[in-house]
Amino acid sequence: MIRAAKQGEGHILMQIHEKSIRGLCTKEYSPAQLDIWSSGSVEGYEKLIANCPLCLVDEDDGQLTGFVALRRNRSIWQLYVLPEHARKGVGKALLGKAEQYLSSQGDTRAVAEASLTAIGFYKRCGYTVVSQSKVVFGSVELDVVLVEKPLGKV
Repeated sequence: MIRAAKQGEGHILMQIHEKSIRGLCTKEYSPAQLDIWSSGSVEGYEKLIANCPLCLVDEDDGQLTGFVALRRNRSIWQLYVLPEHARKGVGKALLGKAEQYLSSQGDTRAVAEASLTAIGFYKRCGYTVVSQSKVVFGSVELDVVLVEKPLGKV
């Protein structure tokens, strides 16, 4: 079941974020990159829940299995799924709900900054790679891609 994230669930989102990165991204990124990228704080995730225009979670039998959050500019900011729930439709369902929201707000395209690991996922969901860039966390750089997809009208 997909629903809005609730205050007090920041610690769970932080765990999903860390487990997803450490469990799914080891082929494309080094241990140092994984360490810095997977770090976060409960306070940071509580702020994310409170301040993002949209933060949705997938809940399966009382367990949160993934989440998606949009930036204030309505680009897709974070989309993470627990490794044991990856490739089972959770990410696709979360992304679909985010796209529905964007369409309902008048957006004509969905844009995301994605990890190298997620390129195949986004392509399967109809996105195209627009450009490549780097994200810098302190002294550590991560290669990422910008992906986008045209959206239909709601």
